[in-house]
Amino acid sequence: MKKMTGFLVWSLVFLLVLLAADQLLVHAKLEGKGLTAVQTFYLDFRSRLFALVDGQPAPSVESLIEQAETPPTKPAGPPAAEKSPRFLYVDRDGELHFAGSLQEVPAEFRQEAQALSE
Repeated sequence: MKKMTGFLVWSLVFLLVLLAADQLLVHAKLEGKGLTAVQTFYLDFRSRLFALVDGQPAPSVESLIEQAETPPTKPAGPPAAEKSPRFLYVDRDGELHFAGSLQEVPAEFRQEAQALSE
């Protein structure tokens, strides 16, 4: 009987620790690159588990990858104005400079200025 009571007490302690960890990951605002990644993973994992219990079909991994790879559709409307290329040039001291247009490049460096592709 003593062993059974000990088992039940430790099982209860274990479940309480799991519940505390669950609530921490769900409700706390964790900061830091690693903690945020763990929290994001756990929330996604938890939502998928609850979806299985509710009987909702979980999206396949392939559909999630396709969804992430599809570029967002551009809103209908007038086409965007053509952007002029940006330019890169080197000054007398060997420093790199960027310019929004060829007119912004000093006259002495325009011959060597290179247009940057988008």
